Amino acid sequence: MSLYGRPDYARTCRHLGVPRTLPRSGVNVLVRPIAGEAETFDACAPYPLLHVPDWRAFAADLEAIDDLVSLVAVVDPACAPGRDVLATVFRDRLLAFKPHHLVRLDPSAPLAHVHPEHRRRARRAAERVEVEVVESPGAHAFDWVRLYGGLRARHGIRGAADFPEAALAAQLELPGMMLVRAVQDGRTISIATWCVSGERAHYHLGASDDQGYAAQAAYAVFAVSLPALAARGVTWIDLGGAAGGVAVEDGLARFKRGWANDVADAWLGGRVLAPQHYARLVHGRASGTWFPAYRAAVAA
Repeated sequence: MSLYGRPDYARTCRHLGVPRTLPRSGVNVLVRPIAGEAETFDACAPYPLLHVPDWRAFAADLEAIDDLVSLVAVVDPACAPGRDVLATVFRDRLLAFKPHHLVRLDPSAPLAHVHPEHRRRARRAAERVEVEVVESPGAHAFDWVRLYGGLRARHGIRGAADFPEAALAAQLELPGMMLVRAVQDGRTISIATWCVSGERAHYHLGASDDQGYAAQAAYAVFAVSLPALAARGVTWIDLGGAAGGVAVEDGLARFKRGWANDVADAWLGGRVLAPQHYARLVHGRASGTWFPAYRAAVAA
């Protein structure tokens, strides 16, 4: 099972809601109170993706829920079925959220597909930093929390990706988490974390400090990460997409695209579980693509 589908991962997302494991499919969702509504709740997927091992069982779980107004999720491309199946499960909202950059990894040449400019920057960065795949990711929790805190301040991270420090540290202890770090003058200046499950992997989170940005250390980290993943038997990697909730051409998207050789849509799905209650909550609101519509003024 993907790390994103594990209940212990869902527990690290408690800043979004209270974890609940659905009985038939084993899918984990996060139950959230709806502002201004007494004892009224909806649900979302753990950040960043919903992993569903059995779509038939998941659909049966949704039919049986009687205490939630709606569910919203971005589906993990690693387990996404065809659009027809998704449209049946998420019958109230289904849209291509944003493209995810993928790597179809050649184990014999894991960097052969990488953009030449990325390879050049990685070589230059490797002259300035030392990079290692660490055996015990949890041993580097202090540096990881420090670097992610700097990223949070630099980019004003809010909402789903705004993990508490304890959650960031706990994720490093989960099975399948791989951490790769760059060190300069004895100081950790850049880290990338990867979720590994058999032949598939996801780029989870990464961060650099000012020293790391100056050295372009992230390029060296990725240049070590891809061969390390190949050595673990990984042949498919989801690098994710642009930052935030829209498909934009930002620096992060350009960085990821240079390491990728394929692309796939990540689908956002919405399901109304209590139609009458949902209709009351959205009454008088302008229609749009946001789901659920009653959360359109706040982060979903």
